[in-house]
Amino acid sequence: MKAFVITEKDKYGMQDIEVPEIGPDEVLMKMLASGICHSDYDLISGQYIIPFTYPVTPGHEFAAQVVKTGENVKNVKIGDRVVGECNIGCGVCPVCQIKAGFCPDANHFGFTQDGADAEYFKANGDWLHVLPENIDNMTGAMVETFSIAYKGIYEAGGVDAADVAVVYGGGSVGNCAVAALHAMGALVILVEPLDYKREIGRKMGADLVIDPTSQDVAAEVRKHSRGLGADLVVECSGNAGAMAQTLEVARNAGRVVFIGINFREDIPVALGKFQVKGITAIGSNGSPGVWERCIQFLSRTKLDLRPLMTHTFPLTEAVEAFEFTREPKNRAIKVILTNE
Repeated sequence: MKAFVITEKDKYGMQDIEVPEIGPDEVLMKMLASGICHSDYDLISGQYIIPFTYPVTPGHEFAAQVVKTGENVKNVKIGDRVVGECNIGCGVCPVCQIKAGFCPDANHFGFTQDGADAEYFKANGDWLHVLPENIDNMTGAMVETFSIAYKGIYEAGGVDAADVAVVYGGGSVGNCAVAALHAMGALVILVEPLDYKREIGRKMGADLVIDPTSQDVAAEVRKHSRGLGADLVVECSGNAGAMAQTLEVARNAGRVVFIGINFREDIPVALGKFQVKGITAIGSNGSPGVWERCIQFLSRTKLDLRPLMTHTFPLTEAVEAFEFTREPKNRAIKVILTNE
């Protein structure tokens, strides 16, 4: 079969490899659609957040069809269209008992083990969820991205029509957050410096878009929140300035959830604002524990995520797709490999 393989730092290409054998707890799947993520480039550059080894096939945002199941697998069957979790804790350690997603021994599908950027791939059956009929394959490949935004909002307490929510960052996760917040009923404000991402934000349901390079973000937010500030701030950019500004934008007794990741910079903030304003802030990583809720949310709201799917490539052109996606001039939001 054909697979996209990263062989060593900054070296990758298509290879002919064997179809994987499965164990009693595993499922063999045909990849239908697989999204390219920024973290895939961390694998290419050798800078992923936990240790991994080459060679590795990336691909953790997928929709697939089950073609074979191990004898112990009961939750999916041959022919099912499925999506799968990619950050899976051991389930028994003290950390997992407190909060899923922060397990020191977690499996990272598509990182520490081969992922979905191949004609066929395998995963543990317990990691998989069946797609409803009204979620197509392309949207299925977006479930992982959407679940990251959904989990952060859900863990922060969610929103309703009485709330003002601000999202920093108009990438794929940020605009999924816009879509989720809009579907929940909040007034949604997107803060994003790039015009094409702001335009997609409007399509995803943003009531107001702000260019932070030319507008006073805090003042604009107060203008649309009775002078109070945002009930919920969802930081998806990982930009140091944006992360610090969240404390200015949140209202007294407001909430902030940090989804965007920044490990490279020390970010000075006025920590006293947590106390003076009574802000509650959480860090959100991955999306364990919410996949079934997330799939039902997408199914029942019938959210249209197609504006985020800016480009598609066949799996056989994965090298070209990865090179295309990393080039800013191409204005890609979510690039999806297909194998139907």
